[in-house]
Amino acid sequence: MRLKLMLVLSALALGCVKKVETGEARRFNAQGVKLLEQDRPQDAAEAFKKALKADPGYLKARLNLGIALYRAGQLGRAEGVLKEVLDEAEDQRKALYVLGLVYRTQGRYPEAAELFERVVSLDPQDHYSYYNLGVLYDKMGRAEEAVRAFRKVVKLSPRNTAAHYNLGRLLLKLGRKEEAERELGIFRKLQGEVADTSEGYASGYASGYAASYLEQSRYAMPEK
Repeated sequence: MRLKLMLVLSALALGCVKKVETGEARRFNAQGVKLLEQDRPQDAAEAFKKALKADPGYLKARLNLGIALYRAGQLGRAEGVLKEVLDEAEDQRKALYVLGLVYRTQGRYPEAAELFERVVSLDPQDHYSYYNLGVLYDKMGRAEEAVRAFRKVVKLSPRNTAAHYNLGRLLLKLGRKEEAERELGIFRKLQGEVADTSEGYASGYASGYAASYLEQSRYAMPEK
């Protein structure tokens, strides 16, 4: 009887310790998310590491650590952490998306495209991933596929100026002038200004908007 009581008390004690550890992990994760929102990715990464020290199985904190490392420019480490997340949950869309951004930043375009393709297969409404696919296909010389990707973006997000611009630019490149002018007309209307469609302007404009889509790595998962 006494042994049984001791075992029960030990189990209760272990349960209390686990609750404390989980509570600490959640607090550190919430702290890390706030730091990311303040554009302090390195500090955020340290907070997420503390969350994982308190609870090594806390997948949300591991994902957020990968995001923070990406934002801090530590691409190799971000890749490793995000792959760990995907080993546990292979269809984790946010991990797939941010790992795609890592590969895109590293110039690993085919690998990045494969990941964004997986994201849209899981969520056909994700216009951010379609936008990234459009950019990647364009970089890989797959203009027709890029056109299809940007068409998906403007269908899902009709006021997306970057997608209308890039779609028009690609259609001009393919010699489809009438379609191109229609898209560039929408772009001008949305922009409220006349666009210079010279090659120099085109590359600068597209690059600027591509950067804004990299910012979708602000995907950190807060506590609920």
